Order: sequence, then C-alpha cells, then structure tokens
Amino acid sequence: MSAVMEIWNETDSVPGNLTGTSVTVGVFDGVHRGHQQLIATAVRTAREHDVPAVMVTFAPHPVALFRPDAAPAMLGTLDQRAATAARYGIDAMLVIGFDHDVAAWSPGDYFRRILVDLLHARAVAIGENFFFGHRAAGTCRTMQELGDRHGVDVTVHGLLG
Repeated sequence: MSAVMEIWNETDSVPGNLTGTSVTVGVFDGVHRGHQQLIATAVRTAREHDVPAVMVTFAPHPVALFRPDAAPAMLGTLDQRAATAARYGIDAMLVIGFDHDVAAWSPGDYFRRILVDLLHARAVAIGENFFFGHRAAGTCRTMQELGDRHGVDVTVHGLLG
C-alpha cells in the first residue's frame, strides 16, 4: 500500500512477498458507477485487512481475441485505467495478457492461479454480470463457490440502474 500505484504487467511482475490482497476483476474501461462500487468495496476491504487493493484487468479485451469485429472500442489506454484506479484508492493493477492460453483456463484454474496462488486474495469484489474461465463458463455463483472452497470472501454487486 504505497503512495504510488504499482502496475504489474503480467503475472511474473507481481511481488512474491504478498501475504494477502483485496481484489476486483474486470476490463474497467471507462470507470462507471458500477465499476466505482466494485473498486470501493475492494479498497474498503483492503484497508480493513491492511492488505493492498488490487485491480485485475485484461489486455486486449477478451472479446477482441475471438471476435475482433465485435470487440468494444476502448475508451482509454491502460495508463488511463491505472490513473483512474489510483484516484479511487487502488494500490496495484495487474494486467493479464489475454491470449489463447489464458482463455483455455477453466474457472477453477483461473481462480487458483491468479486469485489464490499469485495474489493470495482474501476478498474479491465482482459484478453480477461477471463471467470468467474457458468459454466464460464461470459465473458470479461459480466465483462464490470457489471462494468458499479456498477461504476467499467473494462479494457480488448487483447492476446499477
């Protein structure tokens, strides 16, 4: 929890001495009210547990890998996402290079590799429309079940109208 937000480009740049984190996961392009709510939850939980608040994001957008014509136009750069995240209190941003290898991970593989083994997450905040893992097989319910299995508190926020 430093004064300057860290950017971890790829998993090998994550410090090996993490003992816990509070995480939110998503593309976070154009941080709207729903994103702000997720970030606020991650930051609040991080402060309660004296661990870093980490935003996990992807580059490129996952849709761009399989359907480039359907990929949403990005509203900002990774640096702009990082600056916005820092303003909301995020301590570090992990950028996962979304490629065919990552896309092939099962929801359980993703949860274990990124949230448990790499980030030692104590808590995760996601939206109810969050999907993850191979062919987006993991839902917010899957995330909660994996959290229960691995001792990670998963908060699911409803969509804001």
